Amino acid sequence: MSSLTPEQLSRLKELIQQHLQRNQVFDTVKEMLEHQNLADEEAQEKILASLSQKGVLGDVLAEVQQTPQLPELSVQPNNRYILMKLQYGKAFVDFVGREVAGATFQLHIQFLQQRFASKKVPCSAEPVFDDSFLLNLSTPESGSVDFSSLVKLSSPIHVVLVKEINGKREVIATKNIEWRLMLCTSTLSFPVELTGLGTQAKISIGVLYFSLDLLPKAARGQMLTDRLVNEQLNLEKKYERDIAHGFFEYSNEWWRDFKQIRPGHEKRLVKIYAETEDGSYKPVCSLVQPLRANRLVDSPLQAARFVSLLPFVRDEAPGGMRTEVWHNMHTLLVRGAGDSEDHAVLLCGLLLGFCLDAYVCVGSSGEGPHTWVMTRGEKVTFWEALTGQRLESTDPRVHRYYRKVGCVFNHKSFYANIQVDDIVANTNWDLDDESLWKGMAPEMLEALVGVPKYLPLLGPVSNPQEQEVTIENDLKKRIEDYRKNTDLMTNWDSELSYLLSPALINYELDRVGNVTYGNEEFQESIQRYVPEGHTFKAYPVYFPHTRSAEMFSNILNASISQEIINTRGDTVRFALRVKLMAYPEEKAAVW
Repeated sequence: MSSLTPEQLSRLKELIQQHLQRNQVFDTVKEMLEHQNLADEEAQEKILASLSQKGVLGDVLAEVQQTPQLPELSVQPNNRYILMKLQYGKAFVDFVGREVAGATFQLHIQFLQQRFASKKVPCSAEPVFDDSFLLNLSTPESGSVDFSSLVKLSSPIHVVLVKEINGKREVIATKNIEWRLMLCTSTLSFPVELTGLGTQAKISIGVLYFSLDLLPKAARGQMLTDRLVNEQLNLEKKYERDIAHGFFEYSNEWWRDFKQIRPGHEKRLVKIYAETEDGSYKPVCSLVQPLRANRLVDSPLQAARFVSLLPFVRDEAPGGMRTEVWHNMHTLLVRGAGDSEDHAVLLCGLLLGFCLDAYVCVGSSGEGPHTWVMTRGEKVTFWEALTGQRLESTDPRVHRYYRKVGCVFNHKSFYANIQVDDIVANTNWDLDDESLWKGMAPEMLEALVGVPKYLPLLGPVSNPQEQEVTIENDLKKRIEDYRKNTDLMTNWDSELSYLLSPALINYELDRVGNVTYGNEEFQESIQRYVPEGHTFKAYPVYFPHTRSAEMFSNILNASISQEIINTRGDTVRFALRVKLMAYPEEKAAVW
């Protein structure tokens, strides 16, 4: 047998330790020692023999042999890394004594501009993950990788635990993990207790066990002392507490002044603090930061379209009461859906990243409290984050979508509406006019500790053309079966299907930028192709997903498309074209 490297030996010890803990072997050994009065050498032999008879040693060896080896790690010699190992979980009380068929756990991780996801494992009271991730400390944001610089890198590892059942994804817990203690030890092993979100922020969900290793191994002289690391962490906590306390005192005084300006101001939709996913309340300005998504989002219009593809989900407490939880951006992306405030904060951050003068607007629509985005330039423009629609503030249609506005804010500014009339259509948007808007002191807002500005987006769906063909073939089969039930044959015209592509692209361009190209050419090609005496009838339909069964159900619910599908005649020809526009986070606009 070849000798083990120090890393392999350490890994072997770790696996044995985990197995002994999970299976209460230590308790068994302790019980043996308590019942036997043996000399050390004799005790060791008898205990090993007993454990072998019980099958414990065989179980340990089997687990070690079956445990997959770590993948070859691509480690650059001049960089620093954290090898993060997700080992196992315990005390997931929702799954004690019961199994849910098809239910899985998956952990998502963000650190600086890096994102990772664990393998999906079956949900249980004690799930076994056994996964590893290599987190690069050598990034443009972290700067130097010497320990005296890294200890000042206040950027935690953010983890999101997802439960998935039959394709339905639910975020059940999130946590920030402080990693800088390893700058004085090189290796950390620790449990992390996970709690729920929003109204369940104080309820324990379960415990995950992690270990962190610093790569490459640091020389003893490079390590920092416990005292130095803890001093830095305590200094940051004290700074955050002092800033939070100072802003709390300032905002209370500011609010009292605001209420005294005019009777009824206390009822206006002015939001200074928001409840976050961990149950704490934070200043809303600290939740917005300029976001840059590298090369995956190329323009403000594309940013608006991408955000609109995230489904709208109203957060509700048991009993159906609306709850308002402002999520971390990583949590929102993992969740893949959000409320209006989640969409607005994400879109505002992306627009700020393009150096637009963007603000989150808090007010109401015809359906109740609502949040949207505003940009100021030569004109004031409203951006509906849920749909991607843009309207100028002077557009007569504004009152259909937005009723009242209480305040607007971004990472540097906060303004409350003090005009006599807070109806959106009647509002003057000159934020610099102190008789119209009451602002907060910029120096108070700049001191707030904001969210990280890193937004590492995942790429679009791979092979969109293949997915188009798959969806198209499935829809054709469903249409054929539907018509066959009424004794109708279905003849497909592939050439006509090809001619539909320009129209589908134009529909997406219209959604993104309210522009279209080549409409005349499309009409001319259809006119030239359709035989004289025949009628061309089509029905375009859009879906923000790739589920063909759901698509077909919705198509049948539309009277025009149902009329087309039920068309009878000897010379009837059908055409179907699917066009998938790929966006980040594997989101898709399907026409």
